[in-house]
Amino acid sequence: MSKPLSLGSVVSSVASSATQGATGGKSKEDRPMTKDEYLAYYQPRVEGLPQTAPAYDKLTEPQAYPRLSCVMTESETFIKTNKGRIATKRINNTVKGCACYTQQASVYLVPFNICKNIVENGYFDPARPDYSPDRTIKGKDTNPLAKN
Repeated sequence: MSKPLSLGSVVSSVASSATQGATGGKSKEDRPMTKDEYLAYYQPRVEGLPQTAPAYDKLTEPQAYPRLSCVMTESETFIKTNKGRIATKRINNTVKGCACYTQQASVYLVPFNICKNIVENGYFDPARPDYSPDRTIKGKDTNPLAKN
């Protein structure tokens, strides 16, 4: 399989071929893509997820990362209803379920012991700024005790 071209290369290739016709001995970046290259450019890397195709690489650069919120339960109904979507473990003859979710409310599967540790102890997020009473965000005071 050939290396996918960048979006800029695709635009250049299309513009070049429209104005110049055949390219002769030009380099790979200066010539139009072959049919196989074009098809590969739009072929998803992960089956069923079209956004994983090389054509969308510049459009799908991460804007956030998963920030986990986790919950633990002993509810048999919840555990049965969510089988396969939560981690479970028998502790002292009781089955416990533990589930983590991202800020977009999507399930994020993690091993039971990690989930349990997050529930019981939290975790340090190095990308989150430290809170200070005088800090403002976009001109708004974040201190709930501050006067308006």
